[in-house]
This record gives sequence, structure tokens and C-alpha cells, in this order.
Amino acid sequence: MIVISDTSTLSGLILIGRIDILTHIFNQIFIPKTIKEELLSLIKYRKEINDLINKKFIIIKDDIQSELVNDLAGLLDKGEAQAITLSIELNADLLIMDEMKGRTVAKAIGLNVIGLLGLLIIAKRKNIIEEVKPIMDELKQKAGFWVGNNLYESVLIKTGEKK
Repeated sequence: MIVISDTSTLSGLILIGRIDILTHIFNQIFIPKTIKEELLSLIKYRKEINDLINKKFIIIKDDIQSELVNDLAGLLDKGEAQAITLSIELNADLLIMDEMKGRTVAKAIGLNVIGLLGLLIIAKRKNIIEEVKPIMDELKQKAGFWVGNNLYESVLIKTGEKK
């Protein structure tokens, strides 16, 4: 399975010390060089990021210079544009992206997209985590991850943590 990720899911899980959730779901994740640079800006977590790269869980691909990247650059940030373009280039099975505008563009192009909360639901169903709620709360508090109230409640209902 070829999986591409944007920055937010990786950085969020790194910030709360739960990148293991991804390593239990996927064998490896591909990211464009731009995403690596965005992750490495989390200076306090450089060791963890470099460990993931050295263990070959995160595979770095050179940034793509193409017309599509240029077209997307007018709509999205550089990392999102690169992640979407890499997904197309590698014929990815899945793109991990949380930002709504990027997700909308990726879906319009025909990519299969999932966000961090979707991954948490999968992790709960696979018994990788016991509960989603404490992880969502920690993401909100420590990583500044924004979750609307309706989505928050919906995730808890989907995982059986709220009726």
C-alpha cells in the first residue's frame, strides 16, 4: 500500500508522542521533501523525526516540479500541493491530509483521502488504541489540533465511546 502524508497528522502525533499509531497501521509513509522540512521545523522533535526517517518508516521523495504543483500552489500551501502531486505521481492508495481545502482539492482529483481522526477510528477498531477521546483531547491541548464539536461528537459515536 502506498500512503502519502501531509504535515499535520505526522506533526500532531509526534507532538503528543503517539506516532506509534501510524507505525501500527502502515508499513511506511511517503512524504515530499517539503513536508520533511516542515516537520524538522519542530526543533524539539528532530530526533524522533530523524529516527522515523532512519528506520525507513518515512520515505522522503524529492519535491516535484510540475505544472500541477504550480497550479495547486495558487490554492494550497506548498506542502499540500506537493503531497497531492506526489500521490498522483506514485498512484497512491491513500493520502493523509487534514486541511479542508487540501482534502477538497484532493478528492476532486480523485484521490482517496483520510484525516487524523479517521486514522484514530481505524486504530480503535484494530485495537491499536483503547480510546479515541483522550488522544483527541491531547491533540487539541498539546498540538493545537482543531476539531469542531460536531465532528468530535461524531467520532466518539462512531467508536462507541458515546451513545
